[in-house]
Amino acid sequence: MITTALFFLGLWAPPEVPADMVAFPAGPFRMGCEGKLPACDDDEQPIRTLTLSAFALDRDLVRVGDYLKCVQAKVCPPPPLFYKPEDRAHEAMTELTWAEAQGFCRWRGRRLPTEAEWARAARGTDGRPYVTGDRAGSRGPQGTPEGVKALMGEAKQWVADWYDPEGHGRLAAQDPSGLPSGTRRVVRGLEGLFGPERASFRASRHPDRRDHAVGFRCAMDLGPRALNPSDVTPAATGAPWALKAISAGEVHTCALDAAGAAWCWGNDTFGQLGPDKRARRGQDRQLRPQRVVGMPPLDRLDSGPLTTCGRAADSGLLSCWGKRRASGWVDDFAVGGRVCAITAAPKPGPLPPLGGFDDPPPPMPLPPGLLVCGGDGDLGHGGPLLPVGDRDHPHAALHGLAGGHDHTCGLDRGGDVWCWGQNGTGQLGRPEDGEDAPERRSAYGPRVWPQPVLAATHDEQSQALWDQLKPAQALALGSHTTCALLASGRVACWGRGTYGMLGAPFGRGRGLRADALGPLEWPRPTPVQGIDDAIHLAAGANHACVIRKGGAVWCWGDNGGGQLGDGTVTARQTPVPVQGLPGPATALTAAHGHTCALVEGAGLWCWGQNDHGQLGDGTRVSRRVPVAVPAP
Repeated sequence: MITTALFFLGLWAPPEVPADMVAFPAGPFRMGCEGKLPACDDDEQPIRTLTLSAFALDRDLVRVGDYLKCVQAKVCPPPPLFYKPEDRAHEAMTELTWAEAQGFCRWRGRRLPTEAEWARAARGTDGRPYVTGDRAGSRGPQGTPEGVKALMGEAKQWVADWYDPEGHGRLAAQDPSGLPSGTRRVVRGLEGLFGPERASFRASRHPDRRDHAVGFRCAMDLGPRALNPSDVTPAATGAPWALKAISAGEVHTCALDAAGAAWCWGNDTFGQLGPDKRARRGQDRQLRPQRVVGMPPLDRLDSGPLTTCGRAADSGLLSCWGKRRASGWVDDFAVGGRVCAITAAPKPGPLPPLGGFDDPPPPMPLPPGLLVCGGDGDLGHGGPLLPVGDRDHPHAALHGLAGGHDHTCGLDRGGDVWCWGQNGTGQLGRPEDGEDAPERRSAYGPRVWPQPVLAATHDEQSQALWDQLKPAQALALGSHTTCALLASGRVACWGRGTYGMLGAPFGRGRGLRADALGPLEWPRPTPVQGIDDAIHLAAGANHACVIRKGGAVWCWGDNGGGQLGDGTVTARQTPVPVQGLPGPATALTAAHGHTCALVEGAGLWCWGQNDHGQLGDGTRVSRRVPVAVPAP
């Protein structure tokens, strides 16, 4: 690597990074130790020379005050502390689960460091046994020679890797990221005045454990990482799988084959892989596609975060399975946490109950007519159904529905976008200015009745741009972001942009955090940069992808799990091409941390997070580039 050579020549200059981070050049370092206690423990061996790409690490531990900003942004859950966190803003943020720590880092456009990156910061390139260079003061506030503080003495720290009790012998030599799966995560560092001070000391915790002694810090890439063997596209084997539809949930994926049979894989905690959960022996995950039994041939398949629904080809009846509320309703289907269906009745009665957890749900009819949504969420006002269209309202003709975490949008006949629900990040496409009539707003502030994007606002410039961009022909919603595929082939997005999901560069003059890729609230439809020939659009929680004319797939936004498919885990403010697809894509689906595409003549390919087997390749190895899903 060029940066490695420059480092050894003393010419490497750290790239510009946020002031609260320390940059580390690409190059080799020594990890591990040898010998007997107290000099070295078994799981700290052997000594390995590993090579890392350039990265940056937080100068200090994440503090309570830092975390509260994420809570105030309604992204992170409140800290589980028994005291007022505001009174301890400068203390290390502890008692978070591994996933909560990772979630905070992603909110900041960063990630948890790998164990190797933590070790490189603690031990330098010479394998120093103590973080300060000698034992004296190794727990003190002065930190490492490079300027990283609190690696030892204040709190143990979560890192990204699964714990390997056999030590470092199985790590990849280049940019290692640990085992593909496990039951405990590595924690590094030390808390308190007692215990080994050596920088090689390792410990582990169950990822769901809350520990007052475990904090964390974040890291970020300073350029593409070298691909590990697990990131390289495996060669496809056997005949490609003939499929006609795909749909991804939060941590599961489903597909519809040419005969109308549904297949699902990934997490199955709530029975989202099929109503026959007992036949799958209660297993909570499936690493390869499993056929959904007891269903007639289907012509439509759609997944919510924790549910799946299919429509019978001959009768048009809808059946759903997966997570349910206590009332028996399926939760989190397709449209923003609610079951939405079309009914011909102006004032429909309640839909039939969906049965017990292990019972196959009865089908629901879907005749043409008006939109109704079931559930007791934002739109329900405590009742099971709310008609959001009737013969006196223009939005009775909405189609192309799409749902986010807590908002829903549809298209009218003229290609305008109508949205309703929560609007904390501007995801409805209009400022939260309180202009709605009070009777059309709930106590929590969502806009209950659909309204057009930018309706009744005074932003003439944004309205003029939106008028030029319309009409829209398809919608895809992230957790708190809305994107529209326009008839011109362009894409416009609005809502939360901190992960880069708006798809456009935002300068520092807009009051952004130094580590944010866009504004937290952005109610103005904004064209995605460089995309003018899109033919299909899909959105995950905080990333989006398009198929362009010719079949190439481009993605942008959050990339903590490799869901952009560009060979890195670097979030992207503007679209980048997916690497390694063997042909033109014909269909696309995206979820929380993974993405899948049907490829002409080559079957199904998926990439991104795979901790629950949601990629369907028979492993739990996350992929930064696409991997073929073998036919069952």
